[in-house]
Amino acid sequence: MSEYTFNPSPKPKAHGLAAGLVIAALTLLPTLLHAQTSDTPTTRPLLNELNRETQELFKQVSPSIVRVQMPLPSNVAQPPDETLLKWADRLDPQSLARLAELQRRSPGISFATAEIRPTTLPSDAQPTVGRRVIVLRLDRFSPNGIGIVFDDKNDLLIPRYVDAAACVAPIPVAIGDGRYATASFVASDRETGLTLLKLHGIKLKPAVISSDKIGSGSLLLVMSLNPAANRLAVWEGWEPDVSALVNTDGTIAGFTRAGRYLSAGACSPVVTELMEHGVVRRAILGVFVKSVTADDPERQQYPALGATPALRIDHVIPGSAADRAGLREDDLVLSLAGQTVGDAPAFAAAIANRHGQTDIAILRSGQRHEVIVDLQVQ
Repeated sequence: MSEYTFNPSPKPKAHGLAAGLVIAALTLLPTLLHAQTSDTPTTRPLLNELNRETQELFKQVSPSIVRVQMPLPSNVAQPPDETLLKWADRLDPQSLARLAELQRRSPGISFATAEIRPTTLPSDAQPTVGRRVIVLRLDRFSPNGIGIVFDDKNDLLIPRYVDAAACVAPIPVAIGDGRYATASFVASDRETGLTLLKLHGIKLKPAVISSDKIGSGSLLLVMSLNPAANRLAVWEGWEPDVSALVNTDGTIAGFTRAGRYLSAGACSPVVTELMEHGVVRRAILGVFVKSVTADDPERQQYPALGATPALRIDHVIPGSAADRAGLREDDLVLSLAGQTVGDAPAFAAAIANRHGQTDIAILRSGQRHEVIVDLQVQ
């Protein structure tokens, strides 16, 4: 390798006053530069502090965050592009048997895509008409749900429903700190869309669940289903990703699914019921409800509603607790027992394990009312 040496040009001789000025300027230059830059920060202390705090928060919560590859519920048919079905009539029985055995032995493998291509033959080989090979692109871990370590017994809370019949193989789990494990089915609740799993092989620190409501404009750490999308975000009442929401103090605020929010605190009674009874014993309010969409005209008509999550009562069952409390069709349910309800799972979580006198906040013709219902567990 060649070596290059830089030789500065010889300094020109200075004469008289000009020489004195040049020498004085060179002498004072370091002092002048220091004076100009001493008040100008060379770093960004606030951003550096934010960066440090974010790293500490991530390190605190990531071991309690899990991403799982949940199977489809047993009553859901396999998708049409599932490999064994897609190629069932196009592969020989031996090939199908090998694929079935691969899936049986490696339940964590997901056949993401498959295609059939012409065989690549040497240039001097005779082409074989119709000869094809199947090319599989295998993803060993394809998470479709994110959850938390719920307690010190390695129970995992996953805001995604699956039933026991679908969980015939160990469920692959990726832990937020980079490790992998498997889990088995414990119980689930269709109404809230929650599943409880038991983690095996690794002992993890449980997450701390917050019972506080997220304030509008709060800063949250969004732990997304896709780890590359983890980020700090300002809460505006909804989040497009499938994610776990973490408060700045490291507590779990809740989960988001398809733009809907489910409070982590509201999940606790559901988990308790699943652990103790295998099912959730919940009261029957006696209403049929549906979500009030973001573009519903009543949001513009009634300022008291605004962007607040709400459910519209479509029907009240005669003689039910709702009927006895005076609830009516077209009433907008804002909260139950102080918990915001914006969709059916959140409503089911709020009513889980509730009994006796319970407050329901409603909006009727633009006016807010508090209604007391007597809930009895069925």
